[in-house]
Amino acid sequence: MKLLKKIISFVAHPKENYANKYFLKYHIYKIVHKIKNKLPLPRFVRISKTDAPSSDMFNWSLYNLYYRGEIKEAAKKYTIKLQQGDYIFKDNMLEKNKKKIRPLHPNHRLLYETIIQLNPESIFEMGCGNGMHLANLQLLLPNVASRGIDRSQEQINFLRESFPELKADIKIADATIDFPSDWLNSADLSFTQAVIMHIHTKNSHLVALTNLFNVSKKYVILMERWKNHNFIEDIKSLQKNKLIKWKDIYFYYREMKETGKPHLMICSKTPLEYPQLEDYSTMPQN
Repeated sequence: MKLLKKIISFVAHPKENYANKYFLKYHIYKIVHKIKNKLPLPRFVRISKTDAPSSDMFNWSLYNLYYRGEIKEAAKKYTIKLQQGDYIFKDNMLEKNKKKIRPLHPNHRLLYETIIQLNPESIFEMGCGNGMHLANLQLLLPNVASRGIDRSQEQINFLRESFPELKADIKIADATIDFPSDWLNSADLSFTQAVIMHIHTKNSHLVALTNLFNVSKKYVILMERWKNHNFIEDIKSLQKNKLIKWKDIYFYYREMKETGKPHLMICSKTPLEYPQLEDYSTMPQN
């Protein structure tokens, strides 16, 4: 009945429900997939891992449509692609340098600022999407060696389309499958921007966290929705069970100047001069 109501709503007012054409396509195709999945399958049909039921927040086979819609909406308010001189790093802060440009999204500004402060020689992004974070960081840190993964060819195609000039090692890889051994300790710093928060099928997010830490030599930065998982509890459990190979993990947070609230988590192998994250409830749970 719920699915039928959604279909009726789409047919009656498609553009009012999803004015952005990418969002519209995503949700139409998602409904089609749901209908197909409800149909009984012949006995001889085998279900592969990719077709198995998922508790994740997105249908990943269609995600590129939704992601394109997100980028289109974000570009109305924020700068997606930095140009030389748009922002400058001054007094340990990343500040807008040109009045006429749209600002960076506050999450992105805080993420870039923190990475610049830590000054890694190499970075790894899990779920690099259209490549905007790697491209913007490459502009701000021109000597950094960049690597990134995303799970679909459609996402990688979007990256090449959006940032053809990006000089980075980009691969198709599923973050919820164990990484190859030669990826271990391959970057000074690894990070996510709203990735692991969407993963909820069985223990998949724990595999992703394990991969994220074991790629990094020094630091892991998480910009996530904190109520979706208890990240500190999960990380400590993985370390205790020797899945995360770090001997010591120090937890820190950074506040967003736009809100005055903690928004970003830093995990480090060595002590840093940031506020210590001792109680997970410090991170906003909304």
